[in-house]
Amino acid sequence: MKKTLLTVFTNLIVCVVAQHSQAHSPDMRLNEVVHMSDAIFIGRVSEIRTFDGGGGMVGTEVVFTEIDALSTRPSARAFISEEVSLRFAGGSYGGVNISACCQPFFDVGEDYLVCTLLDGNTYLSPFSGGTQGLFRILQDDRGEMYPVTYRGRGIQKMSAFDFAPTPTVNQVWQGRPIYWETPEFASSVEPPRAMTEGATSNTRRIETSESILSLEDFVTNLELARQTSIPSYITQKCGSKQALSKMQPPKPRSPLDAIKRMYDPSRGVICWCGYQSTNVIMQQVPEDWTSFDHNNWSMANYNIIVDLFRYIDSDGSWANNGDDEFCGWPTDAAILNQYSGFDGWGSAVAMCWTSSAGFCGQIVEADIMFNRTDSWGYDLDDTFGTNTFLYRPVAAHELGHTVGLERGYTDDETGDDVGCGDESYQYDQPTTMTAAYRDIVENGKGLHALDAAGVRGIYDSDVLFLEDVGVESYYGDAGMENATTNSTWLNDLDTLELYNVTVENVSSNSQSDIRLRIYLSTNNTISENDKKISTFSFSSMSEDSFWTGDLSMTIPQTISTGDYYVGLIATLDGDDYWWDDYSGNNATWMPEKIHVENDGVWEFNDVIINAQLLPHHWLNTNWWVDNSGADDDEGNGGGGICGGPYNRDLWWFFDAEFDGEVAVGIPDSLPAGDGQGLQAKSIDFVEIYFGYPDSGSQPIASSCATAFEGPAVADVNKGQRYYIRIGGVDHSRITGWAHLDVIPAGVVGDTPDIAIPVDEGVTFAKYPPNSTSFFGDGGPCVGGNDDLIDRWFVYTAKYGGTVEATTCGSGDIDTIIGVFKPGLVPVTCNDNSVEPCISGDTKASTVYWDTNPGMTYLIQVLASPLDQPEFDLTVSLQTAGQPNNSCDSPMSIGAPTIPFTTRGASTSGTYDCSGNPIGCDVWFKWVATDTGTASIGTCEDIGGAANFDSIVNVYDGCTMEYLIACNESACSDGSSIATLPVVAGNSYLIQVGSSASELGGCVAGDGVLGITIETSCLGDIDGDGSVGIDDILTLISDWGTSASRSDLDESGTVDVGDLLILIDMFGDCP
Repeated sequence: MKKTLLTVFTNLIVCVVAQHSQAHSPDMRLNEVVHMSDAIFIGRVSEIRTFDGGGGMVGTEVVFTEIDALSTRPSARAFISEEVSLRFAGGSYGGVNISACCQPFFDVGEDYLVCTLLDGNTYLSPFSGGTQGLFRILQDDRGEMYPVTYRGRGIQKMSAFDFAPTPTVNQVWQGRPIYWETPEFASSVEPPRAMTEGATSNTRRIETSESILSLEDFVTNLELARQTSIPSYITQKCGSKQALSKMQPPKPRSPLDAIKRMYDPSRGVICWCGYQSTNVIMQQVPEDWTSFDHNNWSMANYNIIVDLFRYIDSDGSWANNGDDEFCGWPTDAAILNQYSGFDGWGSAVAMCWTSSAGFCGQIVEADIMFNRTDSWGYDLDDTFGTNTFLYRPVAAHELGHTVGLERGYTDDETGDDVGCGDESYQYDQPTTMTAAYRDIVENGKGLHALDAAGVRGIYDSDVLFLEDVGVESYYGDAGMENATTNSTWLNDLDTLELYNVTVENVSSNSQSDIRLRIYLSTNNTISENDKKISTFSFSSMSEDSFWTGDLSMTIPQTISTGDYYVGLIATLDGDDYWWDDYSGNNATWMPEKIHVENDGVWEFNDVIINAQLLPHHWLNTNWWVDNSGADDDEGNGGGGICGGPYNRDLWWFFDAEFDGEVAVGIPDSLPAGDGQGLQAKSIDFVEIYFGYPDSGSQPIASSCATAFEGPAVADVNKGQRYYIRIGGVDHSRITGWAHLDVIPAGVVGDTPDIAIPVDEGVTFAKYPPNSTSFFGDGGPCVGGNDDLIDRWFVYTAKYGGTVEATTCGSGDIDTIIGVFKPGLVPVTCNDNSVEPCISGDTKASTVYWDTNPGMTYLIQVLASPLDQPEFDLTVSLQTAGQPNNSCDSPMSIGAPTIPFTTRGASTSGTYDCSGNPIGCDVWFKWVATDTGTASIGTCEDIGGAANFDSIVNVYDGCTMEYLIACNESACSDGSSIATLPVVAGNSYLIQVGSSASELGGCVAGDGVLGITIETSCLGDIDGDGSVGIDDILTLISDWGTSASRSDLDESGTVDVGDLLILIDMFGDCP
């Protein structure tokens, strides 16, 4: 049984035939929309009227007044005066109702910015890119003007090529957008759990902006788009055109009346209007046409949801003949002969004409045709990133119209949207019914969850059972946007992040334990034969649902240097996870390839000498164990008490930070890894050794079959090193999570040496103080009050600035805060906050102190035991204006890694390697400690880091003529490295900044500046390429000191050992 809309009368006295045309517009970049246009103007809609276009066609005419012509071609100026009239196909007239794709619905009395074709012809749609070339103008309560997209999305940032939309704006007040109620996350599906060590996942958040672009700023960016080179796609589609005039600033406009209607954001889901019988018989193109098979495959997309389509040979006629058919690529003249009323396609690449009984009744004819002037291809490898359209997704889109998806028009009597209204393509999840894209990885194989929900909604009693999941490397945000990676250049063991990947459940029922696997492949045919680097699992997804979010994982050391596609496979089926009912949508690849660099040094910790450091704190630590690659030997040092033989063992070590107890075993509960987890298994043996174990060493603690015996437990002493050995007995494989607890002997926070670590902006809720005060008399902040109790915290500043620590929010608890440097040197104290707490607390404490990057402080919070206190502590950092803001005031540095921030930094008027301006820059002065080749920058390889696109310049003086080295983004995304020869004792000026934007701004951020020096050869102190008399004289002058340039054996002192090395190396460097 087919559903019918409520607007369809069940007892019809008069049968009205409604004819619809749905054309398919391409996704266009902003500069393509601008360069396609003959005119760009702002106008107020004064009248909307429909007319008989002849031949059964209906047209709509919209009249704009109060014209503000922003940019025009000479050929369009004859059509612009005090008013502009635009005609396009579609509308309701004399009982005939016709809908055309992207036919916009205007409101009389409202202002619009219009990008249009205006050359005397009447188009299916004259708007450049369909509704992509229309923007509604809102006025706030002050009369300030703000453009929003045709469907009401604000614009939060913009370039000449694109803009970032906000959620749907309801109105603007005092310059601030007021949004429709917006969910916090893009999907209600829980993010997948990571099944690989170190991997994480997060659901995409829907971000709102506190401001949107004004009309003036928007037009400024339109001018930047006009100044770009004419895109090749526009030249291919439109040929040569006269130049657009320079964009004029918008003029003031008269006030608008109250908004008559704004668009509900729920319109971003698939709508249906009309239905077919359950056997849609499409007349096909000739069988020897390449498109013949692709038409059949596109129909199969729908047949796995509901068995709808069949095909027969064409009977030789086409259009207006009562048949459903693929019409191929007819000429404009042939189309005009069948459908009067328009002279050209406009920006459309395909269209579907449909006729139905009544407004949204049974569809009695559907005709699909394609624009012969566009370039078409049948293989994604041939079309991706080009001006050629892939045929199959477009065919699937048009078939959606034939079965009732996205059909509608405006009623000429009421002015109301009928059925689905206009087709704007501003969807927030993947769908076949979106625009025709040229730059997303979409092969047209299979429908999306949103489409399946629409089809099942129409044909609810004919739904087929289907188990099908899919994955896409793009997502919906008022249209489709590509997923991205954190970097296109990575080293082994680097973190790879995938942003905004989409997984869908297209099944007819809910599914559990959906596997998503990530691969690296040398080609874009992704399969299980590629190199898997991570696995995720969704616990459940309901039918027709989707998830969009971010994935994070580590590049394994086993990946060789090379260029790779990042592939994704999503599947069902229990422990197999290799198939579901439809395989065409199970695999995809990220749009950009990545490069992996591997230095080939991989020291596996299956021998003691390669034991890996296990970072830890008093908090517990979990880490991944996989001994499948370990050598199957029985040596490796140390004895054994768990029986034998010991095989496949791995080694770790840690340095105890305080006296206490260590326990090593398996966690109580953690995500499994690749289907196996140690929480469900047993480690054959765990051993803990004090110091470096040799062949005769015995463990100080051990556990055999840890699932039964529990963890290995041992006492540890502060400053001592301990080794951990984990492995299997009788060649057993151990794969999964291990767990380590290091528990201080005292209460955590009881004393400064086991203080609780805190970070900026984190509230440590309800920490009760200890039973006594560390100082006994309360300490220097309270002057001998021995009735108070305290708790200790430790804070390390990442950046320079002013730190605030406060107990505001603790309620009516009287607290005192003291701050100390290491060694318990007092910094500041406070009893009661000078400024009242927002929370209304009257007895809270707040302290402020200035800090430099990397400084560590101890924070003592005291309270009276009579209050039975539990308090909150919040620490925050306000970064200072940068003191090293110019070359004249550089910060002197010496450490090999220096944390920095460019927040608040200004621009020095310098340039990068390519001559582009640098902005938001800070300066450092560095004295070389050795002679050789220095590497300076934010590259991870040298200990650096950056969360922005950094630039590094090195100078001998304070002007560009003294520039001696520079490099921009040479390491990985957002990191840079400059290399140059340096001489020990010479000073160098280092500048770190970012590229200035097109509008003159710059991006600030945080990072770490790393510096390394590779000397020419051991003993070549002066860097002249040889070890000679000058080097000996330099060493003698440094005799008895700790000068690093002459301390060749790194003993800490320049002595006879260094002289012997220098003599041994005497001569030319190798």
